Amino acid sequence: MKHFLFLVFFLFASFTFAGDFPFQPPFSVDENGTIRDAEGQKVKLWGVNYLVPFNHNFVNIQQSGIPHTACIDRDMAHFRLMGVDFIRVHLYDREITDARGHLISNEHLRVFDYLVESAARNGIFLMLTPTVWWNTVENEVRMQEGYAYWDLSQQANFGFSNYFAKDAILWHPEAIECQKRYLRELFGHKNAFSGRRLCDYPNIVAIELTNEPQYLPASRLNGQRPKMGAELFRDEPAPNYLKEYAGQELAQVRGEILTRYFQALWPIVDEFFPQKVLKTHIFYDVATPEIEQALRSGGVQAVNWVAYWNAVGKFDGGNTDWANFFDQAKSWLASHRSAHHPAGMGKIIYEYGASSSLDGYVLGAFAADFNRADVQMAAFFTYTPSAVAEYSPGWLIHYLSLEHTPNKAAAFAAAGEIFRSEIPLGDLKWEPEAWTGPNFAITRADKNVDFLNAERGVFRYAASTSREIPAEELARLTVISGRGASCAASSTGTGAYFLQKNPQAEAAWSLTLFPNQSYVNDPSGAKTFRHMANRYMNINNIPVVSRLSEVPVEFELKPGVGQITAVEPVFNSAPAQQKVREGVWRIYPGEYRLGVKKP
Repeated sequence: MKHFLFLVFFLFASFTFAGDFPFQPPFSVDENGTIRDAEGQKVKLWGVNYLVPFNHNFVNIQQSGIPHTACIDRDMAHFRLMGVDFIRVHLYDREITDARGHLISNEHLRVFDYLVESAARNGIFLMLTPTVWWNTVENEVRMQEGYAYWDLSQQANFGFSNYFAKDAILWHPEAIECQKRYLRELFGHKNAFSGRRLCDYPNIVAIELTNEPQYLPASRLNGQRPKMGAELFRDEPAPNYLKEYAGQELAQVRGEILTRYFQALWPIVDEFFPQKVLKTHIFYDVATPEIEQALRSGGVQAVNWVAYWNAVGKFDGGNTDWANFFDQAKSWLASHRSAHHPAGMGKIIYEYGASSSLDGYVLGAFAADFNRADVQMAAFFTYTPSAVAEYSPGWLIHYLSLEHTPNKAAAFAAAGEIFRSEIPLGDLKWEPEAWTGPNFAITRADKNVDFLNAERGVFRYAASTSREIPAEELARLTVISGRGASCAASSTGTGAYFLQKNPQAEAAWSLTLFPNQSYVNDPSGAKTFRHMANRYMNINNIPVVSRLSEVPVEFELKPGVGQITAVEPVFNSAPAQQKVREGVWRIYPGEYRLGVKKP
């Protein structure tokens, strides 16, 4: 198994064409709120949140013993197979800054550098959120390690957000100055692997200043002003920085604070990104005139929306696939349509997911919803790094892995095609157990997302499908991905497979075949009866939730596509292949060059 798992990045190089971007940056937003690239094309990006350099993921990968860079290599290979167009990263500022907001050169930053460079080399766009504020697992781990002997001198990267309440990030003068220093040093930082400044990467196409901000609570205007920042180390009481707002309506104060926040920080973005990036901000209170005006005066071009479907009404453990998520999908779309959308601003889904669900059809429902809502960028939260995916640690109720959630990952690839498609009004058919469109079917019973674009030669599915394709269309296929059996290909294994026709050789295809997979524990953990089930877990102290089995499976292309006449492993050390009968081969997981006799 190790042969396949650790070399998949290099194996994948022959399957695709790394470095080609689907759209030409920079992006802009027209008067109708449509995000367009430099050539005027309407942008549609299907992506994931990915956090290897930070928080749970960083610590768990350290525990695995696998280098973070090797994990990124493997995941980038997976992303290209799955059709990931962009990655959203909210940086854990507490891990890469000091108390005054100065950037700290450490392993977190080095891994982030590698991620940025790898994304550029693989033709993947980035959306960055520099300040997340949230506490980090590293604080917990370092305190556990130091126990009674822990002190701040042992942790240089005890960043500025540790010293401020969440709402103060938007208004406290010292917090604003910390962010100014941080943004200038971050954007001007030279990549450890390329030497390029962060601001010189053209694949950075969108920036959100801060993740899920908290607007000023009413208690602040009523006198609750705890010490923050440097005030913590002074004897005098905390200054009343909010006294000028005394007597004003809370909505007006919040709008003014956000306006000033933008006035302080967006010019730094403009300075370092003169080629322009999309300026985005979260949907919070956007229906409030004061907040919408702050976004407009600040030059915000796109609103970041969220789509979390929680079968039990909260983020909790315990598998939820007993629920029919089509119901949640219809409710979300109705709610999103009725919400206030600022005219002329683009729509981005910065995070989405169905908590504690493993069924692939749900991703198809998300894609159809987002297509209908005219969302142009959507990022699943969150992709589980391959180095630790067998444990599903960290954000355990949000589980996506090409190896360890094969149905869900194959569905993600097919759902991305639905998301990017044009679905004419009235062509989406809603039924209680299935949604269908002109070129796709999303079915709950078999956990499937099935997509065909005959003109482009693309056929993707997440489970065995009975779709029939005319012979002339089968012969034109150039990309096939899925699991199980179809009229184009079949595998007796449970892992996903990806096929691509060689454009330079009619009789040659590339095949990437993943190992069999089975769940041995519930990945989402036990029900906690808490609002948030996500929590840090040390992988040295927990059992695996998923196992891979690298055993041979029978694989074939169907006659309409062509008959496999030869199977050549990309690596000579791969286990031997065996021809079972005409066109059917017994092969191990890995990557192969196939000789194919035309139909």
